[in-house]
Amino acid sequence: MSRASSSGRPLRFFVVGIAAALSLLVVIPAAASASTLYVSEHPSAPGNSCAHAGFKEVQQAINEADVTPGSRIEICGGTYAEQLEIAGAMSLTGKPGSKITLPATIENSATACDQAIEAKLGGHDQDLVSICTSGLVKLSGLTLEAKWPTNTCAGGLYNTIVGGGGTLEATKDEFLDAGVEAQSKDLGCQGGVGIEVGVSGEEGSASVSKPALEVGHAILTGDTVSEYQKNGITVDGDGSNATIGGAGEKKVTITGDGPAITGQNGIQVSRGADATIDGVTISDDECSLVPQTCGHETAAQWEEDAAGILLYLPGASTTVEKTTLSDNNIGVEYISGNETRPATPQLTLTSDKVSGGYASVQINQGNVSMKSDKLVGGLIAVDVNENEFGGAFGTAGAYAPDATSSKDFLEGSEAAVQVEPSIGALTGELALSHDSVVGPVVNVGHPSFRVAG
Repeated sequence: MSRASSSGRPLRFFVVGIAAALSLLVVIPAAASASTLYVSEHPSAPGNSCAHAGFKEVQQAINEADVTPGSRIEICGGTYAEQLEIAGAMSLTGKPGSKITLPATIENSATACDQAIEAKLGGHDQDLVSICTSGLVKLSGLTLEAKWPTNTCAGGLYNTIVGGGGTLEATKDEFLDAGVEAQSKDLGCQGGVGIEVGVSGEEGSASVSKPALEVGHAILTGDTVSEYQKNGITVDGDGSNATIGGAGEKKVTITGDGPAITGQNGIQVSRGADATIDGVTISDDECSLVPQTCGHETAAQWEEDAAGILLYLPGASTTVEKTTLSDNNIGVEYISGNETRPATPQLTLTSDKVSGGYASVQINQGNVSMKSDKLVGGLIAVDVNENEFGGAFGTAGAYAPDATSSKDFLEGSEAAVQVEPSIGALTGELALSHDSVVGPVVNVGHPSFRVAG
């Protein structure tokens, strides 16, 4: 099982930079009626264009935009070493070469959302961009780079976080880094997320029916996410949701650091959240062969591997369509948080291409629908399991999954379908209809679980 990014953050936070650094701010007031604010490394009067920008720091423009909701901020190229806190509806558009990076002295984030998370979970959040508003925030054309120093181990490291019920609309942005340097010894920490959409504040199956600590929404189109320590994108908590990708220029690319020493996940949808994932390319979420940590080559420790898409106690409906997953230990992993089997699919896979790894699709309890997918090149195409995270492992309340597969191509070098020993005598079914099956169907000693068709 790919470890989910934990919302319960125990004492594993080493604060980097707790004293505020003083800076000389250059602010050239623009006209009071201006709806567009300009930021440049070299501001000058009258502050009404990129040639004569009114602000030298992005946060100063954000503070001004807070006064007039819906304001537009133009970032006129250059690199800005600052942490951004956004508490109102606005848009930030970057001209070519516009980059936001963490400053040398990194502060604990102080929005109302960050403070609520700290009060509930302990530790501190350190965000490059913290969005805490009920409104719409648009980011476009920006490179957002969040690299923490070595020896920083925390559950609250976010390149960008969305809370307060707000919506992030990100278009053609690059979310680069969320964590420490690649191959650092700190990569074993379960923190460092590229885009965090909502925060559950709860762990376990009960969290599915509890309101999230922070609700967030996101619409991501044409973005790239890479070099994250734990997850590329996390959509977390009941009420949180995201639309990721789409046709044409809307496509999103997510690239892990694999092989790495962390169980990374390209996208995690968890604890009651939902997502629509369309036309996304996800690759290189691979945990390297670290003894007692991860490694699928022997199939003995695969449960600690990484996943391209991890559904960990998700909400009622997540769809994955026309998405390409390659070189991930597990392509799509689904762990239902329902105490009884859902009546309708929580996960729908349609026209996806999944290749490589231990399992193309791994189903733990729950209800899944698959249609016209191509699952090839892994040890197992479809792996069926009963998983304790449903809340009833080894008890009378445990249940096996129900799944349907229609017009899928299932190929596995060890098995096209494998039913794990954990299923035991539990009742369930994987119904195959007009599928192409290449490889054996391994379902030995499970009299009540049917692989039919």
